[in-house]
Amino acid sequence: MVRLLGNVNNCVTFDENEKQYCVSCSYGNESSSAAKFSLHFEDLLSRLRETFNSGTTKELAWRQKQLSRLRRAMVDFQGDIMEAMEADLGRPKAEILVAEYAAVIAELDMATSQLPNWSRPERVAQPLMQQPGQSAVHRVPKGVVLIISPWNYPINLSLVPVISALAAGNCVVVK
Repeated sequence: MVRLLGNVNNCVTFDENEKQYCVSCSYGNESSSAAKFSLHFEDLLSRLRETFNSGTTKELAWRQKQLSRLRRAMVDFQGDIMEAMEADLGRPKAEILVAEYAAVIAELDMATSQLPNWSRPERVAQPLMQQPGQSAVHRVPKGVVLIISPWNYPINLSLVPVISALAAGNCVVVK
């Protein structure tokens, strides 16, 4: 599950239980924005931990589905992404397409194709004293990951780590 925090009242969601990319996350009439953010973040973190603790993120099919949904969102919102980047950073569309958009799509495609290989146990040499046993490295997800992105290449430098974290089976919060 990926949640990309926007402002205090909104977040972009790629949650398999929700039917749309954008949802509104309002929390009553708290007086300060800090209180709203605190409630929002605590709820978000507990939901992500609950998802991770359920064990669903360990499944290869879940990881592939998350990556394919992220790719679909990138394709669906390509125009919006390019317009926003052009308006906010003043970059030409060709640079946005190559440095931001195409790099993320290429990373998604590579991660999706390599995911079965990455999730297989890797056999390693068995120490002599433990012969005739077998040893292997099993890669397991760690939990909930916070990714803090810089401003200069916001799409590339935030979503490439998201792709890696999802491929590893973690839940992600991006700031």
